[in-house]
Amino acid sequence: MYDRYGLSMSKAQQRILMAWDHQFPVTAWERELDNRIAKLMGHHNRYVTGEKTWKLDQKPSREGLSNTLQPKTN
Repeated sequence: MYDRYGLSMSKAQQRILMAWDHQFPVTAWERELDNRIAKLMGHHNRYVTGEKTWKLDQKPSREGLSNTLQPKTN
């Protein structure tokens, strides 16, 4: 959510999550769950699929905000 919606996270929080990711890699079940959720949401979690990896002080993509305010067409 930090990356997709541009939320704030301290360096300490980032380090904890990076250590957790290193200690507990994504499982087959988590990949399956991501596939099921993607069918409903229309997008995958790129950290689960392996397309993205977290880097300390990474700037959030905010890609979840890019299409939330679409102009109304008649």
